[in-house]
Amino acid sequence: GGGLAEYYATARGRLGENFQVTNHAAFRGGYVDTMRTETPIAISYVKRYYFAQGGRGCSLAFEAREDVFPRASRWADYIASTLRFGAPEDAAK
Repeated sequence: GGGLAEYYATARGRLGENFQVTNHAAFRGGYVDTMRTETPIAISYVKRYYFAQGGRGCSLAFEAREDVFPRASRWADYIASTLRFGAPEDAAK
């Protein structure tokens, strides 16, 4: 039932400390975070988009290896920009 700020805080809390936010910005009525995550094998970057409207929240995540991420980042922005929230379906139908 909360808005974007509440949804963002809840979703970020669930990710944990392994996802280090390197950039946070507004994005088309929502937020976008660029995060760095590291395992013993590889370093990856994640671009995660957060949207909330009408009591519903949605997040999209795109992950790529460190060497590929700069090329994939604009593609992720384009895909995320196509998201549209529709009206909730009538439960009586």
